[in-house]
Amino acid sequence: MTILINVEADIILQRIIGIVMCIIITMSSTLGFVYGKTVDISVIHNSGPTVLNLTTDHIVVVIDAQLYPWVKEKFTRYLKEVEERFLVEFSVVKVDGLRSRKSITPAELRGFLQKEYAVNGTVGALLIGQIPYVLWKQGVGNNSGVLSLFYEDLDGDFEDRNKDGFYDYHSFGPQEGPEIWVCWMRPPMIGQAFFMNSFFEKTHNYYTGEIVTTKKAFVACHEDYDN
Repeated sequence: MTILINVEADIILQRIIGIVMCIIITMSSTLGFVYGKTVDISVIHNSGPTVLNLTTDHIVVVIDAQLYPWVKEKFTRYLKEVEERFLVEFSVVKVDGLRSRKSITPAELRGFLQKEYAVNGTVGALLIGQIPYVLWKQGVGNNSGVLSLFYEDLDGDFEDRNKDGFYDYHSFGPQEGPEIWVCWMRPPMIGQAFFMNSFFEKTHNYYTGEIVTTKKAFVACHEDYDN
């Protein structure tokens, strides 16, 4: 019983530390970052934009500029460990997220991803932190939520026809289907640095064999409206 009490107290203390860190992040300024633009701070490739190796998959990592200083060490280690194990190549950019006074807009971020896809043949985007998003609402009923496809179908057309702040119309472009995949690493708003560092640490322990998982999985299958 004593052990359980100590563990619970330790967890509570860690969460309090995470909340304090999050408050500090919120109060910090974002000087040096231009509103509406992304800033290349590649931690893997320091030589700036180049023609990428065509034998590897290019992935854009978009991270919240306010979160980055608090997760930099474990975040950098995570990217290196992934590159060591898979044929991937990362480009890292910092953006002003939703906790900033003037965050990058979804349209601006989508434009950046469109350029990366056109120039480097980007296959996917990893979004870390409070990255802006758009909302979708189904025409029939009240089915609404985050629209990840906005960042995936880069040549598609999205419209908010009734001007209520929700996209309600989408059509694929010349290339049917999404051009890239998107993965969200979106921690809770409160204590996000704590939760992201915990996730990166857990991933590191998995890669180094300190955590061995059972061969079990949970799959949530999505079916579109046309089945």
